[in-house]
Order: sequence, then structure tokens, then C-alpha cells
Amino acid sequence: GVKLTAWIDEGAHSAAYAWACMMDEVVSSPDASVGSIGCIVAMLDDSKFMEKEGFRRVIITSLDGKSPFNEDGSFSDKFLAKVKEDVDRLGLQFAQHVSHYTGLDVEAILALDAQSFHAEKALEIGLVNKVMIPREFLDYVRSNNA
Repeated sequence: GVKLTAWIDEGAHSAAYAWACMMDEVVSSPDASVGSIGCIVAMLDDSKFMEKEGFRRVIITSLDGKSPFNEDGSFSDKFLAKVKEDVDRLGLQFAQHVSHYTGLDVEAILALDAQSFHAEKALEIGLVNKVMIPREFLDYVRSNNA
């Protein structure tokens, strides 16, 4: 019997939007932005720097798949392909999660290309249910809880 409402004051991106969309209703400030439905992994390949500075990475493993590195210390293509596979899988799961709670089609969510959108566009797309200034939102919450 409890209605949960998410209020987005400045922005709800990625994980913050994953939580917000689970609520019964998502209300955004007109100045907020919403989205970035996707996954990302950032890694630093320092192999060229290490080589330039005279360092050589030595990796000894029991199995070839244990290390993500080539002999020169750069990331192996096999490792990068596995990371890409995992990121794609998690990105799809994220889109399915948003689809489940918003009713938007998974393909439509993926077509958003992990971009963020200003409140009015997010409303048009269906990522939020209402756009209100903070005072309107407070009045709205008070009237629905009376």
C-alpha cells in the first residue's frame, strides 16, 4: 500500500537511474538529466610507459588464461574480448532491468546509445513520469500522502 516516488533533482545516471526506475513513479526537476543506461569499463594500458622507463613486466602463470597481459605488458586480445563480452552482457541486463520497470522496449533502450537526456526529453522517451519544479513536487507529495 506504499507508493514509492523517485525525485531526480540534478541527475540520475547509470546506477542512480537503475535505482530510480524501480520506483512506482519517477519525477524529475526540469533542470535534471537522466539516462546513461549502459555499462563501461576503463582500464589503463601502461605497457608503453613502462617500456619507455626501462621496466619490463614479467608474468608467470599456471595457465595462459590466468593473466590479462601479453608478454610486453599490454592487454591481450583474448582478455579484451572477454571484458567486452561481459560489458555487453551487463549492458543488456541493465536495459532489461529498465525495460521491466518502465515498460519500454529493450531495443528502444539500447537505441538510446547510453546517452543522458534533459528532463523534458526523458519524459518524452518514457524514462521519467513527470517533470516538476521542487515546490510543485513537495506539494504533489504532500497531497498524495494526506
